[in-house]
Amino acid sequence: MATYQNLLTQKAAIERKLATARKREVASVVKQINGLIAQYQLQPSELTFGGKAASAGRASKAVKAKSGRKPKAGTPAAPKYRNPETGDTWSGRGRSPKWVVGDKSNYLIESQE
Repeated sequence: MATYQNLLTQKAAIERKLATARKREVASVVKQINGLIAQYQLQPSELTFGGKAASAGRASKAVKAKSGRKPKAGTPAAPKYRNPETGDTWSGRGRSPKWVVGDKSNYLIESQE
């Protein structure tokens, strides 16, 4: 029956063999990838690394997977309120800005119909 120390020694030897094999195989794969990039004249924007996409459409999916929430869809809401002093606007969604003090109706944007 193997002792704990013998098993640790075997584990260390296997880990060294794994590291050596990985280095050798990674070098071969990188050489292969670089050859394909040159052959097809690929640009960095066409490549993805670590599951994260370079394009905006794919990037939003990566964000969704990471945060667990859906990415925001559609266009932003039209502004409903305006700060008369600075011209800053607020759609009325989310937390109200600091410049909205008192009655919100004082800041309503007149409809332009």
